[in-house]
Amino acid sequence: AALGLVAAGGGRLDPAFAAVATRTVRACVIGLKAGGERERAGRLARTAAAALPEEDDGAIGLSLRRLRYLGLDLVFDETAGAETVLPLAAEAMAYLRRDGRLTGEVAGVAASPCWRIARRLTGLCREREATDLIEAAIAAMPDRAELHAHHGNFVLNFDRIEAAEAAYRRAIALDGRMGWVHRQLSICLERRGRVDEALAAARLAVDLAPGDDISRAHLHRLSAARS
Repeated sequence: AALGLVAAGGGRLDPAFAAVATRTVRACVIGLKAGGERERAGRLARTAAAALPEEDDGAIGLSLRRLRYLGLDLVFDETAGAETVLPLAAEAMAYLRRDGRLTGEVAGVAASPCWRIARRLTGLCREREATDLIEAAIAAMPDRAELHAHHGNFVLNFDRIEAAEAAYRRAIALDGRMGWVHRQLSICLERRGRVDEALAAARLAVDLAPGDDISRAHLHRLSAARS
């Protein structure tokens, strides 16, 4: 029915029709996602986004941007190969360049596909593409702590310890409640020989997330090595 609303508009929606269609589509996407039908929800979001007017700067424009990034997030497969991931990365880059600075709810939706796609690119040893995407995302959403944190993970994978430490510290400055980020900072500090600081960060990671077995194991190993 939601796709029918889009089709009824001839594939491109005028503003009056778009306002109704976007509310309907968004409700359907949320429902499909909650029901575990991520791919179907993603296809719906992407079809609707393609029908919305690009030039709108109001509520419809906000809906367009939300649907674009939400569609990307929903259709992305964590196990996909380079032939699938690279076009999605290019699509995300194009959106980021077009949209400029992202804030509020749009930034909340946009951050997830950016770091998830970049993480997969890292796993595929596509360092340049991963770095380009996460840096573009950070430029568009500099206040999203999770982007800085995942940037730290990406550069740490390529043994860029100082860059990783800087990224984790920026993430913590924006949101110090993520225990796993303190653990990752601890790993950087340990590798740089700053064991006391590493221990302090590891203890904080466990304090913030006492149920995180990885952080607890890391703290135990550091404490044992220190004694």
